[in-house]
Amino acid sequence: MNQVTELLSLIDSKYYFLNNTGMILAIIYIFIICRKIKLGKKPARFLDAVFIGLLVWTALLFMLLSLNISIYDEIVRLSISLFISIIAIYFVLKEARGFEPLTIRRFFLLVLSFTFLLLLGEGVLYIIIFKDFIALHSTLIIITFFLTLGIVSAALRLFYQINSELLHKRAMFLSIIGGIFTGLGVAGIPYMIFIALVNFESFSSNPSLIRETILIPFALELLYLFILGIIPSTFGEMKLSEEKEKLSISTQQYESLFKLNPSGVILVDKSGYIKSANQTAINLLGYSSVELIDQKFDIITGGNHHTLYNNVLEGIYSEQHKRIETSLYTRNKHEIIVDLTIIPIIVKNDVIGVYGMFKDITLEKTNKELVHFLAYHDDLTHLPNRRFLIEEVSSIVDAKTCFTIYSLDFDQFKIVNDIYGHHIGDLIICEVANRFVTNLPKNCRIARMGGDEFAILLPEVTNCEQVESLAKQILSLFDKPIHVSNIEWNLTTSIGIATYPKDGDKTDVVFKSADIALYRSKSNGTNGYEFYSEELNQEIIEFAFLEQELKKAIENETIQIFFQPKYNAKSESFVGVESLARWTLEERGVISPSTFIPIAEKSGLIVQLDQYILKKACIQFKSLIEEGYDLKGLSVNFSQLLFYHDHIVDFVLETLKAAELSPVQLEIEITETIAMYNTAYTLNILNELKSHGIRISLDDFGTGYSSISYLKVLPIDCLKIDKSFINDLIVDKQSDALVITLISMANILEIDVIAEGVETIEQAEFLFKHHCYDIQGYLYSRPLPLEEMRTLLQQGSSRHIV
Repeated sequence: MNQVTELLSLIDSKYYFLNNTGMILAIIYIFIICRKIKLGKKPARFLDAVFIGLLVWTALLFMLLSLNISIYDEIVRLSISLFISIIAIYFVLKEARGFEPLTIRRFFLLVLSFTFLLLLGEGVLYIIIFKDFIALHSTLIIITFFLTLGIVSAALRLFYQINSELLHKRAMFLSIIGGIFTGLGVAGIPYMIFIALVNFESFSSNPSLIRETILIPFALELLYLFILGIIPSTFGEMKLSEEKEKLSISTQQYESLFKLNPSGVILVDKSGYIKSANQTAINLLGYSSVELIDQKFDIITGGNHHTLYNNVLEGIYSEQHKRIETSLYTRNKHEIIVDLTIIPIIVKNDVIGVYGMFKDITLEKTNKELVHFLAYHDDLTHLPNRRFLIEEVSSIVDAKTCFTIYSLDFDQFKIVNDIYGHHIGDLIICEVANRFVTNLPKNCRIARMGGDEFAILLPEVTNCEQVESLAKQILSLFDKPIHVSNIEWNLTTSIGIATYPKDGDKTDVVFKSADIALYRSKSNGTNGYEFYSEELNQEIIEFAFLEQELKKAIENETIQIFFQPKYNAKSESFVGVESLARWTLEERGVISPSTFIPIAEKSGLIVQLDQYILKKACIQFKSLIEEGYDLKGLSVNFSQLLFYHDHIVDFVLETLKAAELSPVQLEIEITETIAMYNTAYTLNILNELKSHGIRISLDDFGTGYSSISYLKVLPIDCLKIDKSFINDLIVDKQSDALVITLISMANILEIDVIAEGVETIEQAEFLFKHHCYDIQGYLYSRPLPLEEMRTLLQQGSSRHIV
């Protein structure tokens, strides 16, 4: 104890404490500031270097003062050391953010550099200051070197550990604890150097005691070194354990992703060998794991080896993922279309191979191609359809390339369907398509636009003689009759011709020009063709004008709803009404339905028009019911486009609900065209409407014999005998017989029957006599607006005939 007391008596404890405190603060601050610089939270500032340098320099001054050495004579030399310290520390701060990855060689180079810097710096300073007391102790010098080496290596290890620590709290804890012991260790190095270089005995009255206690500072340094070794090791083991746990979790996650991935996954190395494959890949390719692993990638590439392997190599050398659609081949040489994603495998900044993740899209691809084909081709003839032709013509228009469009349909083709049925009509359409494909020039694009309408695109030809020659060739294809199912039929066609850019600068304009020319051709007589000309331009202008005005009328709700009553002879009263649209233009007056309905159908406005009529008619009919008029139902005509519109049943029910009408109060009138088109789909819609209580009426019945067979299938509530048969009653025995047959058939099938277009008392009496009691026509009332309809209903049975 006396030895230690004697040694301590030589050291001023106050300055010794300040020396250690200053060095500890300097080291802690270095640890913290370098971590912030490394993370990009703080720039390397010269002010920080000055602050740290002052702390280190002050600690050095306190060390000298603790030995009771006067520093005033050496202040110049000490100031130089301050300047060197600041520059060195600033260099360390500047390099903190860009530290290279730590290697063993770099670590030992840094340790040796900092060790020699400390030893030489302090040693040279003490040799200069204590030149008269120098006494080299080789053993102590060696011990000092190795202890300093240990302190520096432990501090540097701790420094890197702090900078690489992800958890902020742990990094701060390491900075403080490590900073304390590193500071103590670094603060003790000057004492060891001093003892190893200076004759310490000359500073004491008891030299023998000094010799016995001189190793105490070295023992303290050894203790600090031991603690500094424990701190990073302990925290390193904790971090290693955490990393192992993370690695284990990451490995399990990878294995789950690899093994359980619903996509096939294979690993291909740089040499093109398959090194691993998951079970999905093995199942899709049909190989066993043994057959597939360590085989060249060629084994599954088939004939597209070069293209596919080039993509794999591109993934390897570009270090970017790539997604392609390609073909792979199974063990049985069966081709499968796959969606393949090539992902580079990067280890230590080097691409060692790629992952190939693939999904079998053969069925999806086939279905997509089928869907695309069906979307752009007619399902009956397999010719391109309207959509296909419009898009192709649009692309040609965009390219500013001339062409000619032939718009054609077959004269009175409806008679074929009426007499023989749509099945025969379809066979004839297929034969027509076959004649076109077989006989027309290969550069023609033939499309079925719908029904018996076709269009032919002749690209890059607008010469009148060539265009007319093709038109004559088309007509000549039907010089011979068509034979299908033991039926012979002579077809004639009408053709409208328009050219681009002469007859229109836009796709829709050219098509409209061809259609207008077709209408003119049909009006001139069957089996002919007509070129579009400026004379027909007025028709286009008229059509466009009425189309725009009709659109405005629907939007502004200026279309009027008229009602024509239905008269029942048994009750001698009006039992229902049919809603009809009437349109008046301020500058034109009344526009006939025969004019604006075709325009609505051609422009696609018919759906909006029909929806508007249904809504308005339901509301106005509801007002009549609320006023006490005894009307059983409201009849509304549905166009084909509206009937097949999306969610039509929901729309009807919502409209009835909004008008507060019961479904049983509505009767929907459909045409024979709707009834005979896509029977299965039509039947589904009709059955759904019927399930809610809505009545279905077949309008214009009798104009086609083929419709009779549908009465057994479709849920029809009422037949409307067409006006064309009623007109010839009494004067034409064939019409009489036909009407009697239709009425009898409806009664036998327990279907209601109503005659429309009744205009004379004789026609009415004939119908009553043969048990058709529901009548509609000008004999009883023309179509009336709502107010006039009220007046008629108020008169009741007192006035039946007008």
